[in-house]
Amino acid sequence: MQKSYSVESIYKDLKTRIENGHYLKDNRLPDEKHLASLYGVGRQAVRMAIEKLVKEGVVKRVKGRGTFVLFAPKTQLLGLVDSSWSFQFLRRNLSNVPKECDYFNKNFPVLSFEILWHKESACTCFERCFVDPVKNPTALTLLQSQDNVHPMDFCVQKLNSAIVQDKIELVKPPRVVIKHLALHEPNVVIGRTVLLSNHVGELFGFSLLYYHPSVQITQIHKF
Repeated sequence: MQKSYSVESIYKDLKTRIENGHYLKDNRLPDEKHLASLYGVGRQAVRMAIEKLVKEGVVKRVKGRGTFVLFAPKTQLLGLVDSSWSFQFLRRNLSNVPKECDYFNKNFPVLSFEILWHKESACTCFERCFVDPVKNPTALTLLQSQDNVHPMDFCVQKLNSAIVQDKIELVKPPRVVIKHLALHEPNVVIGRTVLLSNHVGELFGFSLLYYHPSVQITQIHKF
């Protein structure tokens, strides 16, 4: 049975898709009839959801042409994933640095995030992200935030950080990656390590990404 969507859930889903770059700036949204069919609701519910986006300045209606996206994602790190992907947090907490990583002081806990990327219903990438809260106390707000802000984007936008290293290699996936990407023959996958530093050169964030074997190299390199 198809899930029943409320006006609020349609509004939130459309807004999330726009924020994640699924619907790009200046592009036209699917028409109301198509969206009503997609969400399994009447056109009035879709119309009300879009009206909320109009009031927020996320989209605009053009008479006789349709509804167009005004919002441009501020994501700085879309090069790490395909622009049509979206993500969800699986876990975010304070934890120790993984034994295999020696980027941070092992005596202090770090902000730890487990993130699953997907395109529609297909899982495309599993990510483990770590941020040093000692150098960046502001990042602690990410643990309680209700906003779907990626930790690396937060660092780039709020903490004036920059990527200082980006390495791609074939790696043997850890068990957690095998589980979340539903790998059946986990010999090797494409792994990516991204390091961030602040304006004085201090390393304070890194991300480990593991891509599903079905992901094309051209997608991974898409900037």
